[in-house]
Amino acid sequence: MLHLLDGQQTSRVSHLSTLIQLTLNTLPHSSALKYKLSIWFFAILTLYMLACAGVCVWRVLQSTRGPMYDQMLLSLLATFGMYFLASALALDPWHLVTCFLQYLLLAPAYINVLNIYAFANIDDVRIPLTCTMHRSAVLTPHVS
Repeated sequence: MLHLLDGQQTSRVSHLSTLIQLTLNTLPHSSALKYKLSIWFFAILTLYMLACAGVCVWRVLQSTRGPMYDQMLLSLLATFGMYFLASALALDPWHLVTCFLQYLLLAPAYINVLNIYAFANIDDVRIPLTCTMHRSAVLTPHVS
């Protein structure tokens, strides 16, 4: 299990560095397949981490009550309790039931892929000008 965890961390770090290089060199529409593969990569990694978390929870729940049992129960209640509370406050509990797996699988892709692209794509910073406006009209004040 430890060797799988080391491999998972190494593959995640190497994929993140590859993703940074990808965002610095290309536009997103020219490499859509690479971004889709990144999203699938993070989804598969999330499935692996969820399986490991499930095994940890199962082992703790099988043991006798102790400090680890209390910490695990508290963290599960805090995490999933917030999800259920938020869906109840939004008056949409079925959304939690129908979309929870998609949310869990896509959240790491949103965190990693979109944030890296947003921070690495700084060469596209422009002042938006419409075609009717000229640069001199924008920079000079209008006095009446």
